[in-house]
Amino acid sequence: MWFPERIRSIASVDVEPVIHALEKLNESDWCADEELKKKLAGDRPTQSLFFYSMSKDEYAAALARGPIKQNDVKQLGAFDQLFDKFAYLFEAIQSHYPAGGVFLRAQIARMPPGGKIKEHKDNLLILENT
Repeated sequence: MWFPERIRSIASVDVEPVIHALEKLNESDWCADEELKKKLAGDRPTQSLFFYSMSKDEYAAALARGPIKQNDVKQLGAFDQLFDKFAYLFEAIQSHYPAGGVFLRAQIARMPPGGKIKEHKDNLLILENT
């Protein structure tokens, strides 16, 4: 997926702390969210660690109740395990947008060298609003 008109640089950050945190993970850590990754992306040659995730049904239900707040969105394994090391990245993103923004889905993925993801189009309402 490529949206050049919607991609913009929002901050310059040092990624060394997150690289060091990721290097300390075990292979089993990378497999913890495999079922969610498969549900969202099929059998892509990636492994993902999720900080936050909200399904399209959870999103619709939350919207029906009113404005979505961050505590409406499930925190997943990577949140407990890595958020303290990634918090500065989330803060850099939040500081670029108006107050009240919510992370609906946040993940970090890895793909082996030579791995490829087929061209595709993500068109769910939750992704359009993320």
